[in-house]
Amino acid sequence: SPANDNGAVRGEVQTVTVRKMLSKSGVPIKIKVPVKEYYGVAVATQISEDGLLSSSIELVHADEDLNYRVFEEEGNHTVVAEWQNWGKQLGLPLFIRSGNGGLVPNWDPRQIAGPVS
Repeated sequence: SPANDNGAVRGEVQTVTVRKMLSKSGVPIKIKVPVKEYYGVAVATQISEDGLLSSSIELVHADEDLNYRVFEEEGNHTVVAEWQNWGKQLGLPLFIRSGNGGLVPNWDPRQIAGPVS
């Protein structure tokens, strides 16, 4: 799915629209953020209480509230290719989101890929 409301293909994306709730009033707002303000593309995997693996990719911003999820899947079948493609299309470095929430620079995509089922 495109990363903005304009329906542009990835190579043409200029902004992403981040949807947030104002903490005090609960009012939903939309913030348009220029893609050039993001400094990386991070991949993360999570295991649910049921033992199900899910993977996600987000654009990383200096203000964590503006991080933007661009991809999500159950398992990890296509996440590495998607992650690399987002980084390549946007010209951004790749990161791995560690279990404690920190960002680790990418050295080898196999670090997060694990066995493919």
